[in-house]
Amino acid sequence: MNQNTHENAKDIDALRGEMSKRLIDAVKQGDFKTVEALLKDGVNPNAHNPRVPLDALATAAGLGNERIVHLLLTYGANPNTLDLLAGTSPLHNACQGGNPEVVKRLVEAGAMIDLQTATTGHTPLMDAIWFKRPEITAYLLDAGAGLNQLTHYGFTLTDHLRYEQGVNPRDQEKLERCAQLVEERRASDRKKVSDQKLMAAVMNGDPAAAEAQLKAGANVDERHPILDSFNDWHTPLLVAARDGHTEIVKLLLEYGADVNAVENTFGAVPLHKATYNGRVEITRILASQPGINLDFQGASNGYTPLHDALWHGFDECARVLVEAGARLDLLAYDGKLPIDIAIDSFGDQHPILEILEPGPDARSKPRANLIPWHSRQRSGARAIAEQLKIAGFIGASENLLIGNPGSGEEWLYLEMVDEVRMGLAEPAVGAILDGAGRVRNQPAVAIAHGFVGFSGLQGAVFNAAQRQSPMLVIVGVADSQAHTGETHMYADVEGAAKAARAKYVKNATDSTTLLRDLRDAIVEARIPPFGPVVFIVGSNIASAPNTESAIAPKLPNIRLAPPVSEIELLADQMLDAKTPAMLIGDGVARSDGFAELQEVAELLAADVWASMESEINFPRNHPLFRGNLGHMDDSVGRELLRETDFALAVGTPIYQTVFNSKLPLFRAGVPVAAINQDPETTLRGHNDVAFPIKGDPKRILGMLADVLKKKQTEEQAARVKAAFEARQQQKGADLGQRREAQLREPGVTMAKFANLLEAQMKEMSQRPVIFNEALAGATGLTDYIGNVDMPGKYFDTSGGSLGEWGGAVGAAMIGGPTIAFIGDGGFNYVLQSLWNASRDKLPLGLVVAHNGNYGLLYANMDATMRKHGIEPASVPNPHFFELPGIDYVKIGQGYGVPGMRVEKEDDLKQAVDRLVEFNGPFLVNLVLQ
Repeated sequence: MNQNTHENAKDIDALRGEMSKRLIDAVKQGDFKTVEALLKDGVNPNAHNPRVPLDALATAAGLGNERIVHLLLTYGANPNTLDLLAGTSPLHNACQGGNPEVVKRLVEAGAMIDLQTATTGHTPLMDAIWFKRPEITAYLLDAGAGLNQLTHYGFTLTDHLRYEQGVNPRDQEKLERCAQLVEERRASDRKKVSDQKLMAAVMNGDPAAAEAQLKAGANVDERHPILDSFNDWHTPLLVAARDGHTEIVKLLLEYGADVNAVENTFGAVPLHKATYNGRVEITRILASQPGINLDFQGASNGYTPLHDALWHGFDECARVLVEAGARLDLLAYDGKLPIDIAIDSFGDQHPILEILEPGPDARSKPRANLIPWHSRQRSGARAIAEQLKIAGFIGASENLLIGNPGSGEEWLYLEMVDEVRMGLAEPAVGAILDGAGRVRNQPAVAIAHGFVGFSGLQGAVFNAAQRQSPMLVIVGVADSQAHTGETHMYADVEGAAKAARAKYVKNATDSTTLLRDLRDAIVEARIPPFGPVVFIVGSNIASAPNTESAIAPKLPNIRLAPPVSEIELLADQMLDAKTPAMLIGDGVARSDGFAELQEVAELLAADVWASMESEINFPRNHPLFRGNLGHMDDSVGRELLRETDFALAVGTPIYQTVFNSKLPLFRAGVPVAAINQDPETTLRGHNDVAFPIKGDPKRILGMLADVLKKKQTEEQAARVKAAFEARQQQKGADLGQRREAQLREPGVTMAKFANLLEAQMKEMSQRPVIFNEALAGATGLTDYIGNVDMPGKYFDTSGGSLGEWGGAVGAAMIGGPTIAFIGDGGFNYVLQSLWNASRDKLPLGLVVAHNGNYGLLYANMDATMRKHGIEPASVPNPHFFELPGIDYVKIGQGYGVPGMRVEKEDDLKQAVDRLVEFNGPFLVNLVLQ
């Protein structure tokens, strides 16, 4: 090095030192703008200044400045650096500073929760107690902080607490609270160990006991609590692989154990445990599992399972791994390849070396300057995850996040790896998503892979728009600027979403306003009129640094209603009517207006007709419920409503048929009123609504009921009562006659199956949710099951669309026991949903109504022919409507769903009994006579 170069290096070092000092000074002063400007200019957030013992992050943590801590972490500050004097970490400093939000930020960024200082040996938990911070103590305990470490001067945590209580007369109440929290955690740990019967069976090497626990529903991936023991944070599979319990390993894998589960001490996976301990057969079993990561590098030394096998001299385990395809070119933290470890263990003449040669370039490959995942800066994807969680869209058992991954969205998937579920195909993902949203009446979330993925979801988005189902679809695209060059994967997702009638579409093209844009979408997904919301984000935005704060958006009051005077005018018209009718749709369910709707109908003895309806908005067996108006054309509805002299539509479009309505639905002069959160769909059609009312159906119907009761005369009330009683008697008689006739029919019928099923469901503590998409094959079902009178317990298709039975899978994921009735015509639309049911062992019954054809298409074709004056029997045979020779049980078994074929009436009871066990999914192929 010449003199000039040496001087330049000194100048650069001096400049860096000065810049790091300026950064730390700005942090001390709480000057956010200066800190941000310095970081944007490239100042290293991890730089130490020799004159200052703490780096920028430790300084901000000690001062409790959560905003600056967040900023520094976003720009890559390391949460595990140690100061130059005492060897404390930023987390220790945060415990001293006393801001719980700073502590939380650091832990979520990967701060080691049990890191001991170089001088005292204190853990962050010990410092939280030392500085009398009960709230931080509680958080660290909940996050799994260890309780059994010793300080460097020999104190246990208990010693530490007692000493502080003895020498510190102030704040005894806070110290007592800390002591109480520690004892509560110890009690919780003891209970967790006691409750983990499966883990106990595995540790005892008892396959029979392990199987019994798994059959009883034990969590196959339960985690041993952190007790500073050899089993800390181990799953049963990690323990069984380590301890050589081969039969238990097989059993756990059969029940879906995670083959790549990582324990937090050595950062090892089950395959490490097996090879480290020379378990050849277990190594062979694990290496053959689908999805196994043969090359996982442990956090403590960078060794793969192959490194471990060779390190401990187990050449047979090494051979199994090499034959399975383990990589030979991975360098451990000591710079050694597997072949180097083998030479150290066996010498340079051992036969194993012949299969370990990595190729000529392995050592010459430069090691990338890569950082561990937990040290990454806060990206847009991570910000999205935080925003979704704080808004209540992910993170709870009743939430659903699902997608079919592609390259480009990995940022999103990795940030939500513990929340996201995988689907095999987008149509199945869409159906599952829609079902979960409808059951909870809250939006579930899907991630779609660009335009290709979204196009597979378009049908679900369209159906959701038709019935106002809440959902949020996040579309990950390659690049938010891809449209400028029309790159390989580019297409107009925004236009496609609007074409599918998405309620709201937002394209996030600026990384600095990403969360603001996402919150717009979140608010739209949560307020009426409900419907699908589409949020588009490029991988360049998702991977860019993000400093926005995630906040829970406030929602407006949605229980809006017009003045009482308007309600009184409506009530007068309705009371004057002799044959009023009500048209209802899913807007009632979205509003939770069931009771109010029923009260209004009963006050008028009005005919109640289902219009755009896909769930129970009014009890089907109620005397006033008349049926469905039809969805193909308006001729059916016009005939059914020909005597109506006043109509009120609630939560539904009035004109909603497939074919355009050429004529008004009602006779000339019939007043029509409509209550809906969505006036645009209400007014669509012939613009013949005389009383359009925008607002919340629940509140408006409640107001209407109150006014009707005040205004109704005794004569009107008597007329209503007589009409109601007549309907009640007639409906009961009709139902009895239908049931009698149905149960007399020979062979296997849906009515007989439903009769047996209802007898079982009546005795269950939790009545299953039912999804019915069987259409023509389901004749007789709704005459028996009680679900059709229970809001939230029965769902069917809107407008006869197929493929929606996958919604039952979504319902089972978040809500418990569910049964789907599926037509053989619609079965193949989303059959990939079966894989999700099998993978998650969902409490799901699947009943295929097997009549060998698309029954609804025959019915629609016959109606069309008659409309055009053609005798249906004379048309050519539509062989393309037939579905012969499909074995639905075998298809289910291929996805891991057991089942049985029912062709004899004597087998019906066994099929029902097995269906309602709900020990995982079960399929019944009901061959209808």
